[in-house]
This record gives sequence, structure tokens and C-alpha cells, in this order.
Amino acid sequence: MSNDSKSVTFRWKGKIVTKKVYEKRVAQQKSGKRRKKEEVISTEGENRDSRDNHTSTDSENYKHEESMLMDGRRIVDLKTLGKQMWCVSCKQALSLDYIEKETRIGLASQLSVRCHNCLIINQVSTSKQRESQDKRTVRYDTNYKAVLGVLHTGIGWTHLCKMCACLNIPCLDFKTYKKYETEIGLAAEKVAKSSCADAAALERKLTLE
Repeated sequence: MSNDSKSVTFRWKGKIVTKKVYEKRVAQQKSGKRRKKEEVISTEGENRDSRDNHTSTDSENYKHEESMLMDGRRIVDLKTLGKQMWCVSCKQALSLDYIEKETRIGLASQLSVRCHNCLIINQVSTSKQRESQDKRTVRYDTNYKAVLGVLHTGIGWTHLCKMCACLNIPCLDFKTYKKYETEIGLAAEKVAKSSCADAAALERKLTLE
């Protein structure tokens, strides 16, 4: 049998794929490399400078830092991540090998993961989300827990940054930290007032008895 009559097999990362899928993956890879050179935003060393460089706003959008290159470690809620690792279109399992972009919000991340089957981009979060106290923005549990831990241990934002640096984890910037700290402080004050009111009511009841 001549070489011309042999069927050509296309492989991508060790798997046999169709010619159409192979060509899309190659084009996607080339496009990604091109964007990495043009759009990668360095997030190192910006934590201190960001205190005075941003205007005040109720949204955390200006805190988002996008990167095509995922470097270092991340704090991940495994159960939350696992529930999202299915394509919203074709329901196939997603792979972290196909992360196109990472958007960091403090210690949490939003990952743009491309489905290897239908090539749709899926948004995957590394942390649970909830509304802020003013119901206007989204907050992430990972950031709440980190700031609460800082307050419990009696350290500060600078110490948190140093610890994250040793762990090679990108830390949340100062303004984001202060937003979470303020909300935690208000919640703690509310709980304290409620506790004092309950204690006063109990004491009054015991006195009357």
C-alpha cells in the first residue's frame, strides 16, 4: 500500500482527534502564545503601590488582575471547584490543562477554562461567592477567611503578604483587604450588641425572679 493511501492520524496531547479539532487546537495555541506576549499583566510588587493609585468605588472590578500565565500556588475550595468542572454546553468534564485566562480577586480566582470537546469557554471559581452587606457587589469566602484569620491572630496585612510570598501565593491588595476588614468589623459589632442585649435581658429576668 502506498503512502498516499494511508490515513493520517492527528494527535493532541496524546489523544487521537479529528483534523478539524487538531487545527482548532493549533490555532488556539498560537493565539494564546501571541496574547501572552501582548496582554500579560504583571501583578508582582503592586500591592503597596495600589493604595494611592485607585479611585474609591463600591465595585471590586478594578481589583481584578488578569493573567494568561498561571504561576505559583492558589487557595482552592475543592468542593466548589469540583462542581464547576463540567462544560455548561456539552456536559463533558473540563481539564485545568485548558485554562485560557485567570482573573484574580484577592486570594480567589476566576478561571476561564476551554472545553476540549466543544471549545466553549467556561468560568470556574476557586471560592464560594456571596453578596456584600450592601447587596451591590460579590464577595469571596477565601478573602473573608483570610482577613478574619489576620484579625484573630493579631497580625496585619503586611504579615499576610509576607506569609503569602513565602507560600508563592498572590496576595490580596491593601484596598481589597480593608473592604473585607470593614465588613467583618461591622458584622462583629452587630453580634456583640445582640449578645449584650441578650445578657442584659437574662440578668433582668433573674433579678425579677
